[in-house]
Amino acid sequence: MTTDERWLDADEQAAWRGWLETYRLLIPVLDRQLQVSRVSFTEYEVLVCLSEATDQRLRMSEVADRTLATRSAITRTVDRLVARGWVRRVRSLQDQRGAYAHLTESGANAIAELAPGHVNAVRENLIDLLTPAELDALRSIGRRVRYRLAGRDGWSIRTPSAETDGADADVADADVADAVDAEAIESNPSGSEAAAPDTPEPETTGPRLVVTAATGQDEPVIAGPDR
Repeated sequence: MTTDERWLDADEQAAWRGWLETYRLLIPVLDRQLQVSRVSFTEYEVLVCLSEATDQRLRMSEVADRTLATRSAITRTVDRLVARGWVRRVRSLQDQRGAYAHLTESGANAIAELAPGHVNAVRENLIDLLTPAELDALRSIGRRVRYRLAGRDGWSIRTPSAETDGADADVADADVADAVDAEAIESNPSGSEAAAPDTPEPETTGPRLVVTAATGQDEPVIAGPDR
């Protein structure tokens, strides 16, 4: 071993393998619990992201970033949710290439029904096994790794901005454009897969879901799939 090689010592090796085994065992368990309702882990994750977003909508690129998934994978996932009537895809009036995913009332109702079972699975297989100190350490570990691998704002850097799925593209002034045309999207979807009515869709009435991790907000904590 050269002076530049830093092999893991026994404690480091045990910690690394412990985390790897936890991930490999936990995710399939959570996925199987959701599959009872014929919902995949990724589909649930997208529903949670949309439920937490302002007006329960996000640009397709933002959904991919927040789930740390490729845009092509998120496009396929959103397509399945659109087919179930849980999500609508609408286009920006200002940027015809930019698409939004919007949680429907049916989607909000669906996640409200799915969340309790998911929370129980998360609690039973992880949260209730850990002490408060261990949970605090887990949050700290997550923040540090996410900062290193996904950037300061938590957005994915794995997919370059040049990659698109044919229904979405990054725009330099996306934040400004989103604020300007958000109110007008409903009345003119301009080729969206599920056309919106001429009048704005009523606000959904389901609970706004937040992830298991502490949010610092006075909102009911239900659970998110990636926390």
